[in-house]
Amino acid sequence: MFKPKCTFNKEKLIRLALFYPSEFSLVDLMVLGDQLDTYIIDLRGDDEFSGIEGIASLAEKMIKTKKNLIFPLNICLSNCYYFY
Repeated sequence: MFKPKCTFNKEKLIRLALFYPSEFSLVDLMVLGDQLDTYIIDLRGDDEFSGIEGIASLAEKMIKTKKNLIFPLNICLSNCYYFY
């Protein structure tokens, strides 16, 4: 089961997305909150995401499991966070 070591703060992640207007359109920002909620529920229920040790391994596992296609805004946000 995926259990992030850091606290998940949806509002801060959405504010981070505001710093990247070329990556997140207004429509993206409107759906990002719901997608983040669904993303966390989905990952917590998937045993493949147990043992994730950081944002790099999370992104790698998302691509391997093709969840980057299901949650494209979240992988983009993860990349922004990683390089922020």
